[in-house]
Amino acid sequence: MTAGTPDRDPCTLACLVAGYLGRYRFAFTEGEKELQAGIAAALEACGLPFDPEFRLGPRDVVDFFVDERLGVECKVDGSLKDVLLQLMRYAQHDRIAGLILVSSRLKHRHLPPILNGKPLVFVPVLRGIR
Repeated sequence: MTAGTPDRDPCTLACLVAGYLGRYRFAFTEGEKELQAGIAAALEACGLPFDPEFRLGPRDVVDFFVDERLGVECKVDGSLKDVLLQLMRYAQHDRIAGLILVSSRLKHRHLPPILNGKPLVFVPVLRGIR
């Protein structure tokens, strides 16, 4: 991937980034911060610009804001309902064109593929070492 991809629609871009992250093996035994560090390294290797801990609004901070339009959220815990509510809030922001959920919780795969008209792509990861 190359830095900045204005010609890609949000769904295609979300699927490309999710596919890349899905092939990467993340080392995280301690929790979400470790997973976030691994995702940051993978996004750097991918070559897309991103901002970590990006503030969308007063109570909404997405883990990564990729290519100025995709939100990437990491979860190693959390109920399906809580994660859905959080992602629905993110999807209401105009700056978000699509979302990627990277999670070690397989139950999160049951989230809808579209939130507020924006694609949501699930990337399962296993907790452990590389």
